[in-house]
Amino acid sequence: MSDDDWPQTAKSGARMVIGEDLSPFSVNDLEARLSALDDEKSRVEAAIKARGSQAELAQKLFKSDT
Repeated sequence: MSDDDWPQTAKSGARMVIGEDLSPFSVNDLEARLSALDDEKSRVEAAIKARGSQAELAQKLFKSDT
């Protein structure tokens, strides 16, 4: 994943860095960060589900009856 894939904070346009010091951020900034992380979590969960479905279909397709 490149740096361009990380969400930007609304206020400064700066990139989020996992594990960074949160003390300089306002409550609004932190809420926006949580929202972006929730969106990313949903996106990752959907990708996992899609890959699981693809693997299940492939398994059924190549399953032998012997």
